Amino acid sequence: MSTVNEVFGHETNGLLFGTEYEIEGILSHENITNLGVYVEQDHSLRNNGYEYKTKPLTYEASLKMFEKLHSTIKYKQEQAFSDRTSIHVHMNVGSLSTHQVKQLVMFYTLLEPLFFSFVGPKREHSIFCVPLTHTALSKNYASPIEKLVSVWSKYTAFNILPLKQFGTVEFRHLYGTNSFTTYKTWLSSLKELYEYIEANPEIHINKLLGTQVDLGSLAKEVVPSLSYGFTNKEITEKLSDTVLDVKLSSGGL
Repeated sequence: MSTVNEVFGHETNGLLFGTEYEIEGILSHENITNLGVYVEQDHSLRNNGYEYKTKPLTYEASLKMFEKLHSTIKYKQEQAFSDRTSIHVHMNVGSLSTHQVKQLVMFYTLLEPLFFSFVGPKREHSIFCVPLTHTALSKNYASPIEKLVSVWSKYTAFNILPLKQFGTVEFRHLYGTNSFTTYKTWLSSLKELYEYIEANPEIHINKLLGTQVDLGSLAKEVVPSLSYGFTNKEITEKLSDTVLDVKLSSGGL
C-alpha cells in the first residue's frame, strides 16, 4: 500500500511537527530568526500582530522551541493572546500509508468533541476552525485520498489540504497562549493519535465500532491526554453524534 510520500512526491519521514504561533501586541522579536523561525505579519491580527512559523521539529524539540520562542519575543501581555490569535500545528504523516491517513481522519472525526472540549467553545465557533461535524465532508471519506484532499476546506479545524504540498495534516484548534502546559498537552494528544494509527496499520474503525467497543476506553487508549478527567460514560455521551457520522460515512474504508 502506498505511503503519503509516494502518492504526493514528498520525502520527509517520521513524526515531526511544524507550529504556527499567532501573537498580537508585539514589541520586538530581534534574533527570532536565529532560532530557525520564519516571521510574517498577519493581516487577520491587530495591534502589531505577527505569525511565527517553525521548521519541522520532533516532539521534544517542539516543546523546547515553545519556551525559546516565548522567551525571545517581547509582547504586551494584555494584548498578546486575543480571540483572534491561535496556534496551528502541522503534523507530518508522510511515512503513513494512505489507508492509515484515512483512518486518522476517521478517528479524528470520532474524537473531535474531545479536541474541542480542550480548546473551548470560542474556538468551536470560529469560522477559521470549523468542526468537521459542521460540514458534509464525511460523505467523501470513501474516496481515494487524492480526491478527498481536492474537496477539503482550508478552514476546517482538522485540515488535510497540506497533504498535497507538504505531506502534513493541520490542527487549527488551539487558541493563542504562552502556557507551556497547555501546549504540551495539546502536542501530546496529536502525538498519541499518530502513534496509535502507526502502531495499528491494518485497523478499520468501522469494523472496530461494529463490535461492542466501549467508546470511553477506546478514547483513553487513543488520546489519553484529552480523555483525562472524563469518565467512560461522559466520553460516550460526548461521542454519541460523531460515532454515527463515522459509521454512516464510508462503509468499509
